[in-house]
Amino acid sequence: PDVLGAPAALQALAQRVADAEMDDDQTWRFNLSEIDGTVTRAALDSIATWERQANGAKYLYRFRVDTLEQAEQCHEAFLNGKLANANGRRFSRLNGDQAESTCLYVGSSQSVAARTRQHLGLAHGATYALQVAHWKPGVALTGNLHLDITRFSPATGGDVLQALEDDMWSSEKPRFGKMGAR
Repeated sequence: PDVLGAPAALQALAQRVADAEMDDDQTWRFNLSEIDGTVTRAALDSIATWERQANGAKYLYRFRVDTLEQAEQCHEAFLNGKLANANGRRFSRLNGDQAESTCLYVGSSQSVAARTRQHLGLAHGATYALQVAHWKPGVALTGNLHLDITRFSPATGGDVLQALEDDMWSSEKPRFGKMGAR
């Protein structure tokens, strides 16, 4: 490999990241105790409608909760669900020392509505995702799960979106998922 060209390539990527066109950002809230309810389905419909407004856009998203206590409850429920997984759903990876983070997951997608359904556990279970509806808490989950989504222009390159995702991953330190190219 041409390592001497790396600085120029990284500088060019940095400029494309700086020039990335953010189109919109929105936040949706899901009650953790009602993930498979009608309010959740209405929110999913709202996300799909928002997504259709910008054909071909790219999305960067983050799932988070309000408090460290809620994050710990989610951590426990996730572990219990993953261990009791009788129907073979693919749960995201559990990260190591993220005890000070209220961020649960960071990702990017070209189909954020479908990806949200997967993370909520309301789609097929063959894709690695949070699978929230299949968590098994020792105590009832309380509070809201927030989904923050930033929409970028369709012209945004995959390498730019990955760099933005990696930066968010590094700063947010999500409890679940993995960093880097898929």
